[in-house]
Amino acid sequence: MSKSIFSRLMQASLICCLALMFTGCHVNDNPVRTSLEIDTSTMTLSVGESATRTATTEAKYGYQITYSSSNPAVATVDQNGKVTGLTEGEAVITVHMDETRESWYAAKTLAYNVVVKNPSAEQLANVDKATPLTLVALADGKITVTFNNGITLANDIHYTVNGGAEQTIAKDTKGTYDIEVKKGDVVQLYSLNTSLGGGAVAGARGGTRAVDDGAKYINIRPSMKTEIFGNVMSLLKGKDNLDGADAIEANNAFYGLFAGADKLVNNDERLLVLPATTLTEGCYDNMFSGCKGIEKAPVLPAPKLEKDCYQEMFFDCSKLNSVKCLATDISAEGCTKNWLTNAGTEATGEKVLETAVPMTSGSDDGVPDGWTEKVIVPAPGVNAIDSFGNGGDPLHSDD
Repeated sequence: MSKSIFSRLMQASLICCLALMFTGCHVNDNPVRTSLEIDTSTMTLSVGESATRTATTEAKYGYQITYSSSNPAVATVDQNGKVTGLTEGEAVITVHMDETRESWYAAKTLAYNVVVKNPSAEQLANVDKATPLTLVALADGKITVTFNNGITLANDIHYTVNGGAEQTIAKDTKGTYDIEVKKGDVVQLYSLNTSLGGGAVAGARGGTRAVDDGAKYINIRPSMKTEIFGNVMSLLKGKDNLDGADAIEANNAFYGLFAGADKLVNNDERLLVLPATTLTEGCYDNMFSGCKGIEKAPVLPAPKLEKDCYQEMFFDCSKLNSVKCLATDISAEGCTKNWLTNAGTEATGEKVLETAVPMTSGSDDGVPDGWTEKVIVPAPGVNAIDSFGNGGDPLHSDD
């Protein structure tokens, strides 16, 4: 027998002996096992509703179970198995356990369907108010958070992508922070800060944007077409207990927050919510200036306006065709100064400004040329602010 043949036989024998050592001398006595269990029946949720399904395994150590959603714009799932419905539609939740060589379990994957249905109009309004500020990427790209002119916040900003682990944008970030996203990714942002804007600096304007060149403020801008909905107060009050987050406490809180974000668009079903009924000076100043893709503004429910609070709020929102302002006291200095300058210049359909009190026609401080004002009054026995908070629409318009 040649040495090469003998060598190969010895190698084969050694491999066989090692295999027998690990399998108790008979290869089939201890086959590689699989162990992963979860309820795979269809889960049905309403928009905004959550439910948890947790996978189990007989493996005692060395394993990792992950959860993922085929359509996070419809339903997200976190790594504890908590599923949250975001918009009407269907998604598949996939549960996967990696191979565990230490305890001899093979990889295994299971899946179940999630159906998300729309609730009533009243329920949906409450859901939007309870949902943190949400951005849904409609293409690959990035969401850039800019700390303008050296602003430093009191607390960090946090975010999740598709319901995954919490990530942090440091409060003293220098320049910009990019959140890289893929088409369909859902980003939710929240923090505990009284304001995201420093003092607004009067002076030169930057190009066609209305924001001041020297202002200190946080700006959020996606590079690709992105839907926006949920409660902006999550950036001040955190992601929980948003139902009671109705008061802004510091000046310039959202100054320039989305200025220049011309890729932002409304979601067909979900609403962007600005629920504060107590405002501060400059709190929404330039908030949406240059948001050329926004067609419908958030309802503005505050009964009393403060100095500069809505100043240039919708400056150059060229597709905007709908604004509802429920304020009954609009006497504060500059509170609506140029709030609709260049708004609606590319809008389709009738451009309607619904107001609780009449405003000056033909004025960017009131009702611009080309806009129709409809003075809204509550139905008998219903307060206009309450009607917004309850999510219904018991308001009537007097043309």
